[in-house]
Order: sequence, then C-alpha cells, then structure tokens
Amino acid sequence: MDNENPDRQISDKRLEQRLRNKAMHYLSRYSSTTAKLEGVLRRFVLRKIGEVPQDQLKRCIEAVIDNCVSAGYVDDSAYIRSRFRGARNAGQSYRMIATKLKAAGISASQIEDEWQAMLAAEDDDSQTIQAVKADNQPDNLASEDEIELVAAIQFARKKKLGCFAQVIEDADPLALKQSILGRLARRGFRYHICAELLNFEHSEDALARADEISARLPSSFG
Repeated sequence: MDNENPDRQISDKRLEQRLRNKAMHYLSRYSSTTAKLEGVLRRFVLRKIGEVPQDQLKRCIEAVIDNCVSAGYVDDSAYIRSRFRGARNAGQSYRMIATKLKAAGISASQIEDEWQAMLAAEDDDSQTIQAVKADNQPDNLASEDEIELVAAIQFARKKKLGCFAQVIEDADPLALKQSILGRLARRGFRYHICAELLNFEHSEDALARADEISARLPSSFG
C-alpha cells in the first residue's frame, strides 16, 4: 500500500488501525517481545506511512502494544522462559541466551529475574518426585550450575567434544584440552563448568549425569 497523503496528517484512529493490522500479521508468524514489536511497528510506519509526529507515534504504538499484551499475544516473561528452556536442550549457556535476549530488547534485570524465578519454581509433579526418591536420589531441585552442565553436555555431544570425541592417535592432550576449553568458552560456559565436563572419561557417564540432573529440574523447565 502506498504511503498516506503527505499533506494530510494521519489520525490516531487510522494510525492505530494500521499498526494493529501490522502487529497481528507479524505476531501470527513470529513470537516477539514488546521491544521487538515496537521496532517492527516503527519501521513499518517509516516505510509505509512516512513522517508522523513522534508524540503521536509513541502514543499509538503504546496503545497497540498494550492491547497485544492484554490479549496475550505478547508476553515478555513467557518469551524469556521459552528461550531458556530451548537453550538448555540446544546446548546453549546462560550467557549466550542472555545475550540473545538483550538483543531482543529485554533488560538484563528482567532476564535475571525470570531465570531466578525458573530456578526457584517448585516441581508439583508428584510422579517425578517419587521417581527421584525411588532411585535414592535427593529430591532437591537442580542448581544453576547443574543446569549449565546439562547444556554443556548437550553441546559437547552435538559437537563430539571431550568424552564424545573419537580418539585421535598421537594427539597432544594439553593442546586438545585447550581447544575444547576455547570452544566452550566462546559458547559462554564458565571455566568450572568446562572443567567438570572434561572430567568425564566416558560418554555414558556424562549422559547419566545429565539424566540425573534432568530428573530434578524445576517444573518451569519442563
């Protein structure tokens, strides 16, 4: 659609309608944060409508985003938690996913608050708790470091690092260790997590440890 008539200022009602249509189209295809959606709407106005007074633009965008939040189409908390759940399974560290969330417009404080809330969530699944107790495992929830270790194990498994790697004859153990540590560090894993991962001599031991931790994950990670 062509830009609005440049000689006539668009009304709030008309602007909000066009912004709402754009928001619904975008959100039907992508999950989003409020900050990302605001950026999408601002670029849409610049591209399709042209110059709009900043106070009017701010007012109308806020109204549309507020409606989207109220309707449940945008939920920053749910977005953060879904990214953390996916990150664990994809072998991504807390630091890496936090960096991506910041790029999506989420504040560092909100990221940390949601992460801590996930760690503290009580698991109401009695079957899981009973299964853990039946194996004589502690029924305490997995710690932050343990959750990070699971992600590191998943990453090492995918990239065939450490105990998941094929044995290389005549390889320099120190150089190999440094190479693995470098790859893990670039993924955002802290040194003590990397060191614990490298202590596994056999892949079966690493996977068993990951399974044991996963049985104690808070329900928010399910």
